[in-house]
Amino acid sequence: MSMNKIFFAVTCASILTSCRMLIYNAPDITDHRLFHKKVLDKSDNPSHIARDIRVNEIPDEQLWAISKNHESYVTPMSADEFMKSIGTLSLTIIKNDTIVFERYYKGRKPEEIQTVFSITKSFVSALTGIAIAEGKIKSIDQPVSDFIPEFSKGMLAKITIQHLLNMTSGLNEADYKNTVKLGLFYYAKDQNKMVRKLKSRYEPGTHFQYSSMSTQLLGMCLEKATGSLLQDYFREKIWDPMGMEFSGSFSLDRRGHAKAFGGIATTPIDLAKFGLMYLHDGKWNGKQIVPEDWVKLSSVRDTLNGRSSAYGNCFWQDTYPLEDAIHKTDFLAGGYRGQIIYVNPENNTVIVRTGVREKEVHWGRSLSKLALFPFENAKTTVPNDQLTASSGWYKNKFGKRMSFSYAEGKVVIGKENGSTEFQASSPLTFENKSTGEKVMLHLRRNRVLGFILEKGRESYYFSKD
Repeated sequence: MSMNKIFFAVTCASILTSCRMLIYNAPDITDHRLFHKKVLDKSDNPSHIARDIRVNEIPDEQLWAISKNHESYVTPMSADEFMKSIGTLSLTIIKNDTIVFERYYKGRKPEEIQTVFSITKSFVSALTGIAIAEGKIKSIDQPVSDFIPEFSKGMLAKITIQHLLNMTSGLNEADYKNTVKLGLFYYAKDQNKMVRKLKSRYEPGTHFQYSSMSTQLLGMCLEKATGSLLQDYFREKIWDPMGMEFSGSFSLDRRGHAKAFGGIATTPIDLAKFGLMYLHDGKWNGKQIVPEDWVKLSSVRDTLNGRSSAYGNCFWQDTYPLEDAIHKTDFLAGGYRGQIIYVNPENNTVIVRTGVREKEVHWGRSLSKLALFPFENAKTTVPNDQLTASSGWYKNKFGKRMSFSYAEGKVVIGKENGSTEFQASSPLTFENKSTGEKVMLHLRRNRVLGFILEKGRESYYFSKD
């Protein structure tokens, strides 16, 4: 073929991809209808999560919702009104392995699937852990070049599986810095071909740079390592063993390559199962689906080797900063337009949110703060005599002590340099508007176990001394 014909063919392909971008515009939760796909059939013997819908309403949004600039919302709006205003389609809260709150918005039905975008990356991470346990990948330090020959020269040869998992590969592609390039990749006829042409920008292991192409490359490595198509390996190792209730799909490009970076479409309840499996160290109904040590990596926070303290192993760790956040164990899988699977092993909570947009909400910090509230019933209240009996000294992890007392609907917190009075803003939350501080009660069976003292971005937990 002459150079002119090659140039013409490449130009036509680029124009066709650009046309698809113009026609379909920004990615949408219904894109599973747009692309070729591998259908993931529902289980003939589905597993179910226990339900005890004891919570009819959750705390108002001003008590837990946090914006992307880390500010609390101050509008007096119910949680339902807030959810509708920000394009939420579903919210599911699981406490102690039981669904205690489940709500669908905008006429959404439980069986309707939607594309969950980058939550797919977390599923691909799980598959990587499984492949390592099976010996199909030697370790997270195995070089990508062992699987993809195009990555055998220069800095590309230094990229490992771990770099792809932590977004520290140093590749010259970063999501949202070049939205046109990202759009071309999303609608590309052959995504793997685009990945093979990537070049290095940084030394691997020195810079965090969120990149969908990195996860696509990870999916390509998995296929070479396992000898299976990614969509088939996913069905065999995760989808079928977990007994998913509803059929889903894995979107493919026109060459049949799975969209490893964002192609899974499923329902909130089946997302919740994945979250519960991770909550229980990779086990589902007594069977080890993902290795326990691999699951533990999903909550590790550090900045070694170029990592971000907010991301690792294809999961986000940017959650509500309660005390020494580096030792927190909660984490989440997140996707475009605010698809979230939040997991908190410390209080045995999983929260799933799906939607059509994320707007300005910081969902990681918001849902992790929401998880701090008790979900015993719709109108949790504490008898006045219980609050009065809870008066005394409390301390945090660092040995700092504060006194707590309650009288006539007010909470008084005693500090070294005096005391601060807080007015009730909800049955569980007290506020001092002049100082901007809040006190949130931690209850169990109407008994105060401790309280959270919050001011701005700082928050500390105090338990009974």
